[in-house]
Amino acid sequence: MDWDEDGLQDLLVGDYFGSVRYFRNIGSPGNPALTYEHHISAAGTPIDVDTDATPWVDDWNEDGLKDLLLGASNGRIHLYINEGTNAAPVFNTTDFVITATEDTLDVGGRSSPCVVDLDGDGLKDLVSGNIDGVPIFFRNTGTNAEPRLDPGDSLWVGQIPLDPSATSRFAPVDWNGDGSVDLIGGGYDARCKLYLQTEATLPCPEISIANTGSWLVPSSGGTVEFSVEIENSQSGALDYDVWSEVYLPDGTYYGPLLYRTDLTIQPGQTMSRDLTQNVPGNTMDGAYFYKAYVGDFETLQYQDESEFYFHKMDTSSGDWMGDWDIAGWDEEDRQECLSSNHASETVAGIDVSPNPFNAVTELHLTMPETAEVDLTIYDLSGRRCAILCAGYLPSGDHIFTWDAGGYASGIYFVVFNSREITFTQKMVLLK
Repeated sequence: MDWDEDGLQDLLVGDYFGSVRYFRNIGSPGNPALTYEHHISAAGTPIDVDTDATPWVDDWNEDGLKDLLLGASNGRIHLYINEGTNAAPVFNTTDFVITATEDTLDVGGRSSPCVVDLDGDGLKDLVSGNIDGVPIFFRNTGTNAEPRLDPGDSLWVGQIPLDPSATSRFAPVDWNGDGSVDLIGGGYDARCKLYLQTEATLPCPEISIANTGSWLVPSSGGTVEFSVEIENSQSGALDYDVWSEVYLPDGTYYGPLLYRTDLTIQPGQTMSRDLTQNVPGNTMDGAYFYKAYVGDFETLQYQDESEFYFHKMDTSSGDWMGDWDIAGWDEEDRQECLSSNHASETVAGIDVSPNPFNAVTELHLTMPETAEVDLTIYDLSGRRCAILCAGYLPSGDHIFTWDAGGYASGIYFVVFNSREITFTQKMVLLK
């Protein structure tokens, strides 16, 4: 920002010790050259907010002069009103930003303010990162000259809080030129993350992954066994993508690994699969976090996520590039969905015998080829009563038995689902 009003962009830097340093640009617009001038002062004394000073410049009271907002380790936002000029700002007093309820705004720790009209209503709002990483949005319901900030709300990506990792910092920008405010965020995570304001693709199923084998991978490389479970607890069918990536010991990411798009899951359905992830021998040693997401991969909206931990033992190589394939999934099939080995369209239905039945019946199913299958029983209200199969079925004849002794007489439905094929068979329980 142009701190001294000479037409050149200068730099204010907050530091760990709680002070703010002013670096003046003595170069040119096309060739900036920064030189340290002095620490920013208030009442004649260098500003000191204890630790972790994070400055933001804004005309907070709309008097035509730039003021200074300063985040700090205490979680509050210090406010310095300019009583000088724009070319030579003077701060004589310090205060805290307050909310509409006259409470001191507090995000818990390591506040980092930015002032922006995030909701597009013409009033400047305030967004602050914090020590936990989840940004807090304070909506202005007053005026620009006298902001009245509502109690803070977390910002969200789908169904989970927006979180670029601990000690988050944010800057507003219209990244894609669509006229809405986007956010760029950073924190302990090695990546700088872009959050676009866009139409949300909700709702979405829930995902859970778990390490089902050893958490320790030898230095020569090996595999990690894990399970994936995706559940639709909504009342209607959901379309979604699923993908995964691995967080490496050096703070970077590699992926996507698991990558399946254009999936559909029926109401009440649970899809599960046991997978094997190869971990190359030339990866670096240390702690890894395997992360999986469901959402819209094209816009990188993830509405739910899950992760597990594993550890790679010491190796002489620091090069982590290598064969990270998931066993059984060839490269040419990476665009296929999670249920890629789907049932043939020659599957015509399920033979329920006896039907009607009293307490116990058998369901006969013929599979022309191996496929991932979900076979679930529902009552008339759509409540899931039993899961008969949730996984791969080999080709051939299969018999499933359902004991409905604990259920009331009435009509039930068995739903078969496998990739592109879904069909329903009615059953009548008579007691």
